Amino acid sequence: MNNHLGRRLFTRVVLTAALGSPPGHLLVAQDNHVIMQRYVASQALTEVALRVNTRPPRVNPGAIQLERVAGIAGGLDLWRATLPSDHSHPYLLARLNGKVIRLGGFTAPDLWTVASQLAPGGLDAERARAFSEQLALLADPNGAIQWIYVEKADQPAYVSKVASAWKKRAPGDWPRDTVMANEAGWTVQLTMLSRDTRSYTLHWVPLALSFDFDRDGRLLTWAQRAGELFGVTGVPVLAPGS
Repeated sequence: MNNHLGRRLFTRVVLTAALGSPPGHLLVAQDNHVIMQRYVASQALTEVALRVNTRPPRVNPGAIQLERVAGIAGGLDLWRATLPSDHSHPYLLARLNGKVIRLGGFTAPDLWTVASQLAPGGLDAERARAFSEQLALLADPNGAIQWIYVEKADQPAYVSKVASAWKKRAPGDWPRDTVMANEAGWTVQLTMLSRDTRSYTLHWVPLALSFDFDRDGRLLTWAQRAGELFGVTGVPVLAPGS
């Protein structure tokens, strides 16, 4: 998976469905879209409640836009949800075996479920790293719109500018990118810079991620650490689908 600031194609689908069946049921495709909207509305309302002293406004699920995302996770049926508010962050969701899986942007992304579907089988160092990059995008709190893998060598100059800016400010205890074989299988640590393309400042969010896999490529554990936000001038902003 290359960088190029996360250029990926997707088809935009705007849905205005009403609330439908309760979560957890096996649902037809349209009902799954409604469940996606409900999940996002509920999560967004919870987040807003932490930032205001008064009763937060109601989030209308029908106003939430869903965009299908291709090119990130193989054949996974992946969607990006955005709220009407210009500066609210996106959410990633997947449809898998008739159910909706919450991913990046939610408090607890369910990577285990999608990893079991995407697991490439037996891993070597290269495949372990590639699989970890894929899972990092699915957990991206900014919706996997614009990103950089810090240690990638095939980066255009303006991307390297962002990576260099982060390396100069990274704290001393920030983990280094590594792929290690162990008794259980593989441990991969990597740093991804994710851009908040819907913020006023268009800042970058440093994310250190660690993944443990068994020898068959099954995800055992994972963790994510966010660093201090930072900005870099002169770097183009990509809209979804560009």
